[in-house]
Amino acid sequence: MMMRIQRGPLRGPIGFALATVPLALIGYLPAATLFVDDNTCPATGSGTQASPYCRIQDAICVASSGDVVSVAPGIYPEAIRMKPGVSVISQGGAAITTVNSSGKPCTDSTFCAKRTGSKCSVVTFSSGHTPATVLDGFTLTGGGGQDPNAPVVTAGGGIFVFSSPTIRNNVIQNNVLTGTRRQFVGGGIYVSVGAPVITNNTISGNRAVPAAGVSSAPTFGYGGGVYSSFFSTPQITGNTIQSNQAGDPNLAFSLGAGGGIAVFAPDANTPGTVVIDRNLIADNVTDTEGGGVSLGSLTNTIQPSVVTNNVIVGNLAYRGGGLYTYLNRNRVANNTIGANTAELGGGAFSGDSDVTLQTIVSNNLITGNNLMFAGNGGGLYKLDLGSTPSTSLESNDVFGNQKNQVAGDPSDATFFTTNGNFSLDPKYINGSARDYHVNPNSPVIDRALSTRAPPADKDNTARGYDGDGIPNYPMAGDVDVGAYEWRPACASQPEICDGIDNNCNGQIDEGFPDTDHDGVADCVDPDIDNDGVANGGDCAPYDVTAFGVPVEIRDLMAAEGAPPQLAWTNQMIGSGTRYQIATGQVTGGGPINFSTGTCLPSASSPPAPVSAVPSLGTAFYYMVKPVNACGASTYGSPGRDAHPACP
Repeated sequence: MMMRIQRGPLRGPIGFALATVPLALIGYLPAATLFVDDNTCPATGSGTQASPYCRIQDAICVASSGDVVSVAPGIYPEAIRMKPGVSVISQGGAAITTVNSSGKPCTDSTFCAKRTGSKCSVVTFSSGHTPATVLDGFTLTGGGGQDPNAPVVTAGGGIFVFSSPTIRNNVIQNNVLTGTRRQFVGGGIYVSVGAPVITNNTISGNRAVPAAGVSSAPTFGYGGGVYSSFFSTPQITGNTIQSNQAGDPNLAFSLGAGGGIAVFAPDANTPGTVVIDRNLIADNVTDTEGGGVSLGSLTNTIQPSVVTNNVIVGNLAYRGGGLYTYLNRNRVANNTIGANTAELGGGAFSGDSDVTLQTIVSNNLITGNNLMFAGNGGGLYKLDLGSTPSTSLESNDVFGNQKNQVAGDPSDATFFTTNGNFSLDPKYINGSARDYHVNPNSPVIDRALSTRAPPADKDNTARGYDGDGIPNYPMAGDVDVGAYEWRPACASQPEICDGIDNNCNGQIDEGFPDTDHDGVADCVDPDIDNDGVANGGDCAPYDVTAFGVPVEIRDLMAAEGAPPQLAWTNQMIGSGTRYQIATGQVTGGGPINFSTGTCLPSASSPPAPVSAVPSLGTAFYYMVKPVNACGASTYGSPGRDAHPACP
């Protein structure tokens, strides 16, 4: 007899199936921790604490969404591919846990098998990742990048990103893009698509330097440290991005941009804002534009980039030693930009702008920058040839830079007499040692335009402290110019959880819970579990696997197949959501007795296979309800909810 699958006549989350063999019951495993230790090698291990896997990818291969791969200190010679919802966390931190992909092939989309070849990114995040997927505490080195479908591009020496994971507390160093393609992008990190959180990493010694080109086919290097594409809005916060290189000034017909960070702002189809905040961006080199940071544009660029609270120091380029911006919507505010070198704009170069793509350069300290031979605009070079330019240069201190501190469209004479810009010694604590905090008698205290300033400074200290004793003077809001807000000497008090270093030990809220280990204590963290949903809208703010309350499912259907399957509308309410599947046998023509049913293995998402069927002349019913840390839905009626609880 041919099997027939049909939906039942009852309203709500229930379906029916006719079949020819008895029901089989199988349990399921909840979220788990899988262990990895290179001391297991050459054995493979089984993932338990007693028998850890030898390789990280072996654990990822068998893991399910919500699982954690816990990696012991050691050196792991492999290129790993992250699975959505599976976090990979080192036990001892980046100083003693290394992944080195030198000479290793990429892992394929099964997360288990290896591709051919001997080059890859150290870590690959393909599609499907959210901030709940975390990579934490590794040194990542030896990456040569990948050659994606774009025929001229090699990308992502250290990390290749195609979605929105969290990348934190790693050392991403000495990854060198290799190959014969003309465009090298993202020596340290390449962000193709998504809004990843990139925080508290050291990104250093990475190279996106292609070979020399020819006049008809030049080569390009973008983003020695980090590259952000036209389809991405990364949050790059609290990192050290140092000694990276994009392009080589000594190679013919080869151009480069963004020795530290290169951003091509996205269009209206990619909502969000690129955020570059509280980073040290130092000693990076590029051939052409933006030794520290390059903010570029493509056709239809519209989304904003925000560059705040960074120390941008010691970088080199032809235009914009510290920072370069061209025809994109941006706010560059409260940065300290010093000791950079360029031909035009030793500190910063601001190119074309537009009324729809306004450039705002406010509250920055641009000091002690240098010029190449016959250069101009040691502090700032502005050249705006747009038909409707819209660049705001406000409340910047441009001081002690070489030869014409400001050049291009403005001059020293016009710049320092408009919009609150000035040229005074900021009185750093120790500029030569790169301590750019200011002394209590600094003229930059309380002098910033508060409406342009971020709420906290590079030390994550709240801005707006009245430093001169006269409220709202000389500028309303009492915000300081530069990356750091001046505060008086710390008077030690017992540490409380308030986002402030109360006991003056250089740490903030130490000893208080930090559920997501992002360096921000729970008491002041707007997203305690780092699942991308703010606490106020998160029904389980301490659980990264859930943020939405389960509701009764919709569109439950049973469909023919080998095996037959149940399908329903998936609820996007957290990676830990499981769907309990209840079943029972229907016999005769009377009412269904739901209290005598059984359970099938739960599912993390539809569809779910139904491998067993009832005997001839009977039927099975199926009911599905979602369950997560926020609670559980119902099966649709009190009678159906009498079904025995499923695991």
